[in-house]
Amino acid sequence: MNFNGFVKRSRMMTDCLRRAPVLYGKARTQLEAMSQAALPERRAFTDSRLRTILASAGRTAYGRRHAGSPIASWPMLDKQDLRGHEQDLLSQWHWPRMKNRTSGTTGTPLTVYRSLSSIATEQACIDLTIARRGLDARDMRMAVLRGDAIKPPDDRSPPFWTECEGGRVLILSSAHLTAETLPAYIGKLKSFAPDCLFAYPSSLTALCALLDHAGERLSVPLALTSSEVLDPATVALAKAMLGCRFADFYGQAERVAYAESFDDGSYRFVPGYALVELHFSRHEDDEALYDIVGTSLWNTLMPLVRFRTGDLISVPKGTGAGELDAIAYGMRPFIRIYGRDDGIYIHGPNGSRIYGVPKILNGIKHVYQSQIIQPTYDQVIISVVPAKGFSDDDRAAIIANARTKIPHAIGVSVTTCQRLETTKAGKTPFVIRRMTPSPSAMADSTPVPA
Repeated sequence: MNFNGFVKRSRMMTDCLRRAPVLYGKARTQLEAMSQAALPERRAFTDSRLRTILASAGRTAYGRRHAGSPIASWPMLDKQDLRGHEQDLLSQWHWPRMKNRTSGTTGTPLTVYRSLSSIATEQACIDLTIARRGLDARDMRMAVLRGDAIKPPDDRSPPFWTECEGGRVLILSSAHLTAETLPAYIGKLKSFAPDCLFAYPSSLTALCALLDHAGERLSVPLALTSSEVLDPATVALAKAMLGCRFADFYGQAERVAYAESFDDGSYRFVPGYALVELHFSRHEDDEALYDIVGTSLWNTLMPLVRFRTGDLISVPKGTGAGELDAIAYGMRPFIRIYGRDDGIYIHGPNGSRIYGVPKILNGIKHVYQSQIIQPTYDQVIISVVPAKGFSDDDRAAIIANARTKIPHAIGVSVTTCQRLETTKAGKTPFVIRRMTPSPSAMADSTPVPA
């Protein structure tokens, strides 16, 4: 087991690093104060932290030419700017420090280094999200249902889990969760009695769908999700199957923005964690989509300045500049997070991008989960995990919805399955494009409005 793995499984090491004395307490106190502060105070705190970060960034190989400049004059960073050049973004040697690799959802994984203050501040954010749902993350019992590899996928005999942190955390395998193994999961979750179930939204939906089909219920005070786009239907299903309260938080391996959502489904950025910029992308129906560009306020080891996350938020069309500023500082909520732009479109026959496909399942009642697979430029398969009552009428309604977004030049079919396709990291992408880009597609990548 490597050092990072040991930290994750040792409660003492987890607390020493993620809740480092002094750093964690100070960060939590400041974040709590910012959550109650007016906009001018939030700006002043952010500007103060930003000066420290820009000074650190100015000592990096990539940032020296911009040292002393206001942040607006710094160039935006993309993932390709980091990949293979991580050492150019390090400001100084820190110890202890954590080395993380992204899941590689969009290609080759990135290596990200984090200072102790960055680790402690992120943990304080997560702990405060949990505290707003009435639990103390420092002593609660937690079950985890994400992408952890517990045992070989062909081993279908229990246990499908492991305990760590002195028996306080139960890590479950999502890859082994099926109708056949569900009784073992139910028995273990009942005996473990977690205060919180921390899951990928897709894994949570899979568990709750199986519970619904089996006529079973569990009692879990809090369902906490992250790392995937959250469908409001998942929230409703989890509440029905688990009797839980709900929270979701948004972040990235680069740690340049943090937002949280509770039972009503809207999100707010957490002030004091990062400087968030919102850059207009496009309109979709009655919504306006904005790119999230973030600057860490805490990671002086690898200070990422104006980093393009690739993720999008949606706000009502017509939202003004002042309202957007209030959203960026956490004063106002926004509708939802769409996730990476490359995960919410399909290609047209000429290589154009067709957006708006996440809304194809809007209003469909008897579907737990859905996924769009595009094997060729002229074919789309909508794969769904059916709920009780799914019928040909639902299938026809999905096709009808699809035709409001997808031209007739692309064939559309609907297929049912028990589990959607996942990545190596255990995540469930909404769109999977399998075709090889053609010369015409490479030449024409013009977006098609939804």
